[in-house]
Amino acid sequence: MNLIDLTRRLDAADIERIPEQARQAAQVLVPEVLVRNEPAGQGAENWCAAFGCTRDDLPDGEGAGDEIIKICTHLGTHVDAPLHYSVQGLERS
Repeated sequence: MNLIDLTRRLDAADIERIPEQARQAAQVLVPEVLVRNEPAGQGAENWCAAFGCTRDDLPDGEGAGDEIIKICTHLGTHVDAPLHYSVQGLERS
């Protein structure tokens, strides 16, 4: 058996590849990425508050970067079960 990797990276910049008139439906095709810990240095503040430490306790005085990714279940490469995409799939179960 040969395996073929169909993996596709999730990239918020893909919005630019979608025709202007189709962008209102972009949430199905493009992830939404919310960058947290802005302004710079906010990550360290968050870590110190969460763990009761100081910047001196953190490597190079920095905390972790953080993003929140919002995606549709149909984004990316996958195979759906009939139940996922069809009312008829419910009837066959």
